[in-house]
Amino acid sequence: MSEHPYSSYSGENGREMILRDHLAVDRTIMANESSFLAYIRTALTLAVAGVSLLKLFHDSYTNVIGWVFLGLALLLFVNGAIRYGEMDGILHSLSRRKELVAEPEEDFEAAPNMFRKLAHVSNTIVHIFYK
Repeated sequence: MSEHPYSSYSGENGREMILRDHLAVDRTIMANESSFLAYIRTALTLAVAGVSLLKLFHDSYTNVIGWVFLGLALLLFVNGAIRYGEMDGILHSLSRRKELVAEPEEDFEAAPNMFRKLAHVSNTIVHIFYK
């Protein structure tokens, strides 16, 4: 599989996206968010298992396993966040390519968009725990 599967849609010589392509990008954005939540869920499960091993058992073998679980949880969360960020950037640039070309004044709003995404992710996490 190609490293950049959406490269044929980018640039001046790229193909024009039709409705089917826009809908596919929107579905992929939602799948990307779902995958990121799966990374978070798995990392939290590993963290809970690690803390449980550290608190409930007091021998050295389970302490080592508990710390390994906590380290893996951190690595998994960081990996998921990086993968989500990379794909999110690609997909949102595709889905809003025409609007960005038509309205160049949106460039200065990059920081508020980052905070909006962070608020969206935290809101989604809250909904997961309080369903």
